[in-house]
Amino acid sequence: MTLETAQQLIALRRLAMEKGYNVDVGVHARACEMVLRQASIIIDPYGDLYGCSALAGRKEFSHGSFREEQKDAFKGMELWRRCAGCAFAPLCGDGCPFGSFIRFGDPLALNCARETMDYFVGESLKLSYLKKKRKI
Repeated sequence: MTLETAQQLIALRRLAMEKGYNVDVGVHARACEMVLRQASIIIDPYGDLYGCSALAGRKEFSHGSFREEQKDAFKGMELWRRCAGCAFAPLCGDGCPFGSFIRFGDPLALNCARETMDYFVGESLKLSYLKKKRKI
């Protein structure tokens, strides 16, 4: 998520709350499930295995198929360790490898969202407070 996207999401949440909708204003982890736990498996129509739906169809990210032994390019990489000193590491976890691939052409490049997370967490906490106090 970019800073601009975070700003638009906060504005939409605020507007929905002002209109009386029950809005989830919480901050959720954006850490990649595929990298953190290797628990995500997506199967495309050809039987090829992928760790994430965003990667499906891109053969360079295939973990294998039903026809061959499974391989896992991200297993044991613990990319989040590069961010161990960041307060947002538990929420972000180095972001999304596919996002890194789109931005930098390399799924292993650092996909830092510190500025975005700083804004989003702060504004989400403010919305949560207003919701609790029923001011919105």
